[in-house]
Amino acid sequence: VAIIAGSLFMWQYVNDFLSKSRAAVDKISITMSPKSGSLGVNEDKVIDLFIQSDNDDKKISGVDLTISAEGGVSILSLTAPASPGNTNLKASQIISDIKEKQAHVAYVFTNPSSELSPILQMQLKIKGSSPGSGKIVIDKIKTEIAGTTTGNVFELGSFDEAGFSISGQAGPSVTLKILPKHI
Repeated sequence: VAIIAGSLFMWQYVNDFLSKSRAAVDKISITMSPKSGSLGVNEDKVIDLFIQSDNDDKKISGVDLTISAEGGVSILSLTAPASPGNTNLKASQIISDIKEKQAHVAYVFTNPSSELSPILQMQLKIKGSSPGSGKIVIDKIKTEIAGTTTGNVFELGSFDEAGFSISGQAGPSVTLKILPKHI
């Protein structure tokens, strides 16, 4: 009986602890607009990324974001995060590694907590690189969004993927051959 009572007490304690821990986690969502569409080979398109706290009182103090391009789309650029309606947001860029199939950027905001925002917007410029389909994916493992409290990292809640169909033909390839000059 003592073992059963002790087990029930321990189960109740652990269950209460886990429930409180889950409830205390701040979540962030990342959405893309447009989420789908079509583009031609060598055609550019801008995708708006919105990073938003699920609670307007929880503001964002840093962004470490990794985005991958799969299939027939390539990444051209990714703008610095901005806050809609707050032109005073100051971001210090820590990492900017933009490649054809992956973009990794990191920013820390130097504003006081009262001037930070619970929502940020970035613009991702992509290009159709080959016919077929392609998609843009947020790397959930490598992405971290920081809050204003020391050690507070938001949990990545909902996040979008964007899918595109790419039409047209890839351009002709050119092979350069250099021959020695005969005198």
